[in-house]
Amino acid sequence: MGLVIYKYIIMKQKKIISLAFYFVGIAISLILLFPFAGKTQISNTFGIFGLVVSATSLIYGIIIMNDRGNKGGTRITSKLTPLYKFYIPMLVIELFLFNTILLIFNFYPGDDISVFLAVEVLLMLWALLLFPCFKLSQMDLKDGRIIAHNYFNSNEYSEKEVKKVHRFFLFFFKVKLNKISFVILPKLSESINLFLTPKSIQMLKNLI
Repeated sequence: MGLVIYKYIIMKQKKIISLAFYFVGIAISLILLFPFAGKTQISNTFGIFGLVVSATSLIYGIIIMNDRGNKGGTRITSKLTPLYKFYIPMLVIELFLFNTILLIFNFYPGDDISVFLAVEVLLMLWALLLFPCFKLSQMDLKDGRIIAHNYFNSNEYSEKEVKKVHRFFLFFFKVKLNKISFVILPKLSESINLFLTPKSIQMLKNLI
C-alpha cells in the first residue's frame, strides 16, 4: 500500500513539474525573442532554449498523463485531452498576460498600438472559448464502472449512474451522472464530422 501511495505522489509531482517547466519555457521565449521597444540585443540562443524546454515539457507531460499503468479498460476520451485541458489554455493565458504588460508599460515595438489591442481582444475571445477545457476529464470504462480522472485524482462510478450524454460545445461532450457531471473530449479521429456521434460517445449513450 505504501509503495502505491509513493508512486502516486511521484507521478503527481512529475505532472506538476512538466506544467511548471512548460510555463517557464514559454515565458523565457517570449521575454528573450520578442523585440521590445528599447530592448538591448540578447542572444537568441536562450530564447530558443526556452522553446525547447516548453516543447519537451509538453510532450513529456502528455505521455505521463496518458500513462494508465495496468488499469486497462476502454479509453473513451482522446489522448490529447491534457493538451486541451492544460497546455493550450496556459499558452493563451500567458500570451494574454504578456500582451497586457506590453500595453500597460508601452513596451510594444513601433508606434502603432492598434495591432496589440486587436491581439488583446482576440486572446480574450480565445480564453472564453477555451473555458470548457478547464473542466475536461479523462474517462475509461472497465468492468461495469466509469473511471473519471482529472489527471491528479480519479473517481469511480457505476455505469448505471449515467443519466444523460450530450454535445456541450463543438467537440466537447457533457456526461451527466446521478450527482456529478463531466466534460470530455472524445477521440478526435471519431469527431471529424460534427453531425455524427463519435463511437466512444455512443458507447456511453448505450449505458442509459
